[in-house]
Amino acid sequence: MCGTVLEITVNDDGQYSGGYYFGEFENPIGDGDHKKVDEIDLDGQNTDVVEWTGR
Repeated sequence: MCGTVLEITVNDDGQYSGGYYFGEFENPIGDGDHKKVDEIDLDGQNTDVVEWTGR
């Protein structure tokens, strides 16, 4: 709703990390890969920004 992109990692046991989100989201499914689209500085470290190329 606010336009902020969140990346939340869900572990096999159902626990998650990376933020809090109270809503619904779609998991990437099917064939595809993560493609680097940008790089940002997070607390002095260069971090890749990626997009899922599958459906």
